[in-house]
Amino acid sequence: MSIDLEKRVNQATPVLENEEAFFILASGETLEVAIQRALKEAVPFIMKLKNLSWAQAYMYASVACDLSISQVVNPLKTVKVKICK
Repeated sequence: MSIDLEKRVNQATPVLENEEAFFILASGETLEVAIQRALKEAVPFIMKLKNLSWAQAYMYASVACDLSISQVVNPLKTVKVKICK
């Protein structure tokens, strides 16, 4: 595994990448807040990645992205949005 810091990327939350997908991580005091933060970052990311309008990226996220819980044991809950390449 290698980690690169992309300083030219303007993201409020971490974005991980592997051969298949990008993963946007977000945390919050509740799962609902974490999910809202992750999706708030995911839609603009998809807009840039896929060259879509906001509405198109929002629809893409609803049908093509997977949301999963990363952890709930710490005070903050963390989720990730998987965006396939």
